[in-house]
Amino acid sequence: GLLIDNSSWDNLGGVLNDKDFYRPEHALIYKVIARLVGDNHPADVITVYDAVKSEQGGDLVSIDYLNSLAQNTPSAANIKGYADIVRDRSILRRLIEVSDSIVNSAFVPEGRTVRTLLDEAESRILQIGEEGSRKADYLEIEPLLRTVVARIDELYNRQGGSDITGIATGFIDLDKQTSGLQKGDLVIVAGRPSMGKAQPLDAKVKTVDGWKLMGDLRFGDRLASVDGRHSMVTGIYPQGVKQIYKVTFSDGREAECCDEHLWRVMYRDWDAPRVINTARLMEMLSCVRYKNRLWIDPVSGDFGHSNALPINPWVLGALLGDGTLALSHGSVMFSTKSQELIERMNALAGHEMELVHANAYDWRLVSKTRIAANGQRQSVPTNYFRSALQDLGVLGCRSFDKYIPATYLEANKTSRLALFQGLMDTDGWIEKWGSIRFCTASKQLSEDVASLARSLGGFCSIAQKQTS
Repeated sequence: GLLIDNSSWDNLGGVLNDKDFYRPEHALIYKVIARLVGDNHPADVITVYDAVKSEQGGDLVSIDYLNSLAQNTPSAANIKGYADIVRDRSILRRLIEVSDSIVNSAFVPEGRTVRTLLDEAESRILQIGEEGSRKADYLEIEPLLRTVVARIDELYNRQGGSDITGIATGFIDLDKQTSGLQKGDLVIVAGRPSMGKAQPLDAKVKTVDGWKLMGDLRFGDRLASVDGRHSMVTGIYPQGVKQIYKVTFSDGREAECCDEHLWRVMYRDWDAPRVINTARLMEMLSCVRYKNRLWIDPVSGDFGHSNALPINPWVLGALLGDGTLALSHGSVMFSTKSQELIERMNALAGHEMELVHANAYDWRLVSKTRIAANGQRQSVPTNYFRSALQDLGVLGCRSFDKYIPATYLEANKTSRLALFQGLMDTDGWIEKWGSIRFCTASKQLSEDVASLARSLGGFCSIAQKQTS
């Protein structure tokens, strides 16, 4: 039809392109005609044949074939209908190709999940639909101009001077970007999926200086990250009602999250960690090969406040281990037969404190005495150490109700490590097989020590010893 009447090109309205033709020679002929008409050159049998010869694959087209195409076309009047037929056949061929590919992917998924295969199939089918919608006809410019001029006049004469020319959404940043919702616009606000952390509002989240509930987090809150790098809350997106799962680790720790929560997981046969969601994690744990063989990275422990602590962390750890803090003894006691620990306690307790031998392996931690001008021995008036223990809430604690003050559990890594060393130097030991153990009569202290060890990157579990 185009060979007969070049002006028929305007009736196609962008319905076709050369890829819609099945036979390569027809695609080449259409491509050449489109170029000639676009350059305002005549496109008849002679000019098209001359142009085709210079194209790759031009030997497929002869002048006799071009003549037969022109002669066998009854009229160019129905060219739009002919174009629709070609376009429909092209869509059907494309649908067959995509369907075959989807079937092959289902038989040979190559490690892709069912959800991934469904997403790919849906995307490819929708792409065909979008390509098939290319059937808009040309419109007359006069009615379009009248509409546009009327809209320009309306915007020019509007009151208030607001930048919002459409319907305001109430989201300030979105309205600034779109000037409000405009008639005929399709605005898609999208983001990459699974970029956040969905947990219950009452779930605890570790910040750099303590714990917060998920529902209490605010923009700019600094979080404790697994690798110690800078981490901050940059967005809060309510998730509504979701199914929540409890994930339990081998050391007894638990976490609550939805099925889209992401985990960085390691397995012995993998070369590198993989990021998977909770739903996939549940599928994997149902397989024997993965059960009890998956693990996550331990934390680096590089978080916590650097505020001044009233008592040296190692000293507090040692007193919680082998110290007597009960008020009935009058003064704080420290029990050990290790000369090394005695010297360390004297060095770190403070320049105004010293250990004085009481009996056997017991030592009193008292204020240092000084020699007055008259030669009399005098004690430092105030035992600041006792006052500090009282302010921390541990003075008067007995062996079964000792605990670690929160300010020490939330301190920086160096302070927490010193605290842990003090605890282990007194009530801790190492088994022959390499396991580190700590023994205490206090349930709260056992939980605090476990939390302390985990905050330093360790794995810790609690077991109750049965006594006869």
